[in-house]
Amino acid sequence: MISRWLKKNKAAIIILLCLTAGWILYVLFGHEFIKEMYEERSFTVLNRIISRPTTHSLAYYLDKADITFLRLNVLAVIGLFFALFGRSLYFRKTRIKKWFLLLLIFFSLIQTSLFINFKQIDALLVNDDHPKYYSMTVENAHLLMEHATPFGFNHNFQGGIPTFYLRSCFWQLIPFSFFLGDRVGYQVMLIFFIVLLPISLFFLTLELTKREDIAQFFSLVSTFQLGLWHYLGFGMTPAIVALPLSFLSLLFFLKYLCRKNYLLFPLLLFSGVLAYTHLAIFALTWMFFVMIFAYRSITQKKFFANFKKLICLGLLDLIICLPINYNLLHYASFLRTDWIYFEEQTLGRYILSIFLNFKASINPKNVFLLSVLSLLIFYRLTFNPKERSMLRSTLIFSVILLVLQSLGRIPHLEIFILRIGMFTPYIAVFNMSLLLLLRTPKIAKICAIFILLLIVFKHYPLTHRYLRTVNSTAQIDNEINIFVSPGDFLLFENCAHINPTKSGESYDKCEYSHWTGLIQKELNVKFFSHIGEDAHPYNNLRHMYITNGLYRGEPLSQDNEKEFMLLLQDWGVNKICVWSPTAQRFFDDNNCFEFLGQSKKYIYYRAIYEILPEVRLSKRGVGRISDETPFSFTVHLENISENQTVTINKNYFDFWSARDEKGNRVLLRDNNQKICFDIVNNGDVLFEYRKNILLNLIALVPLILALISDILTKILHKCTFLKC
Repeated sequence: MISRWLKKNKAAIIILLCLTAGWILYVLFGHEFIKEMYEERSFTVLNRIISRPTTHSLAYYLDKADITFLRLNVLAVIGLFFALFGRSLYFRKTRIKKWFLLLLIFFSLIQTSLFINFKQIDALLVNDDHPKYYSMTVENAHLLMEHATPFGFNHNFQGGIPTFYLRSCFWQLIPFSFFLGDRVGYQVMLIFFIVLLPISLFFLTLELTKREDIAQFFSLVSTFQLGLWHYLGFGMTPAIVALPLSFLSLLFFLKYLCRKNYLLFPLLLFSGVLAYTHLAIFALTWMFFVMIFAYRSITQKKFFANFKKLICLGLLDLIICLPINYNLLHYASFLRTDWIYFEEQTLGRYILSIFLNFKASINPKNVFLLSVLSLLIFYRLTFNPKERSMLRSTLIFSVILLVLQSLGRIPHLEIFILRIGMFTPYIAVFNMSLLLLLRTPKIAKICAIFILLLIVFKHYPLTHRYLRTVNSTAQIDNEINIFVSPGDFLLFENCAHINPTKSGESYDKCEYSHWTGLIQKELNVKFFSHIGEDAHPYNNLRHMYITNGLYRGEPLSQDNEKEFMLLLQDWGVNKICVWSPTAQRFFDDNNCFEFLGQSKKYIYYRAIYEILPEVRLSKRGVGRISDETPFSFTVHLENISENQTVTINKNYFDFWSARDEKGNRVLLRDNNQKICFDIVNNGDVLFEYRKNILLNLIALVPLILALISDILTKILHKCTFLKC
């Protein structure tokens, strides 16, 4: 029996022995070999692995090598464990799920530990977009907990902006933040959803294929988090959190279509939370819903029954999204649907864009395309009708996504199409899993293994690097508070990591992260810049600030100096904080500002023109703003003797309403984007921002009804079963 087992698993045992031998060799000679590479005494090719050896000490590289080698060995041993015992465990169906899910969790945690330092779980992540999304998420979560709505008003950026950030993880942060605090809760939330991804894929694949072996293999490969590390490195937290929510929504949608009406509540819960997390991925998920509905209606000939369920789900999701839609309609005039500064598109340009993008997507490096071609070639060589049908449906789904992905650079579609790239590595792995585990020819299995290796090598980083962290914002720049004081209105130069120019002019590249939200909160001053910083916040207000030495997508120069200076004076900006050489040269030669000082990262300038007050009156009188909260502020007016116009340095939005001390309504209007109103008497004018609590309560109604419906349906099922 033992000899038969050894013979059956000969290949896996040889690999295990090789791993053991490799570990012994590393323990004996590994450090000496790395030392030779560090001192450039090894082979030239190997010496290049350790770039710029003076950057870190030898001990640093030895420590990194130990950690990397240990983790790779652990991953290999876990993979071998599954290869050796997976088939025998498969027949114990009640145990396999529990043990396999624990294996997935353990495997995912090891992978995550390559990038997130668990020892610094209470630190602030500062890679690229992490500070931005941390600030937004924490702000929305606190607003929801304290005011019963996340959509308030942030007075501290751009003359005030709604906290309607389109992408935020406040719903997910709340339970983690409640028990662990904001900082620890944010990182634990991130780890939780990274680990949740392969688990959600396991159950989704199991529901799709009804095959545990395919679900196990696919979810095990997906623990490499293919493509997700790229998003993690760039700090795109809402996209990372939204991906498992999308897969869970698809899982419960499939169950919902299969007459399991009592699963409506989890479907609405996951899809609803997804809508508040990432609108583009929510829209993509609904596109998948429609595709599944269409395919199931054609194959099962249950169009009207499925259509009724789809419409019902759509109406309930629409009610859940009422607060988003309401804010979106009122905020629409400030939103853009392009990336940067696209020129006006003619029909000819649209057709040319489609052709060029489709041509670019047809290349051998596109592993998703290779997986689709493999399916196309080999599905006809599969003779089992059920398996052939499975391959055909997967092929149709993949071809649709491939065509959509080729439209990626078309203006106004890019926001939506771009996120398909998050799904394609997993769909490619799923395609190859089918070719491997279904009864396909041997050549198909060899081809699938080859493409799987290509997918892993393309989307998984072979070397790991921890995300950068700081313990406090003082570590970002501890000298900034020397030059900035409470009460300042500071133009803080933004940084973009993509070209923010109109037509390809040169711009100053930046390695800084988007930490304006963190710094602003620490300094407690107002910033004349966007909280998200990039040149593409999908926000028409982006012309108000400078990004990478550019104003309105063009380099700061004498051509736009007059317009830019008038803008700064009009809004009362009294200090400038820049980092780019272009901006530094511009303000060095500018007559309106003088050099103030320089900190570790930034150069500061002080305005020498007269700073206009925040509240301006058309005739005589004095005004000031006080008691600013996310949903109100007060304007104190004195020495008013006649009817006159008051203009406030705050962005005008429809959600503001105002009343005087007697409770009379004050009519507000837009004056060059600022709040403006007429007044006759002295006194206080109270401004209130709409909370729309009723709308939020209405949005909860579908979830409550779905929960009650699920409970009642389950009770009825149980009673029917007991009677039988």
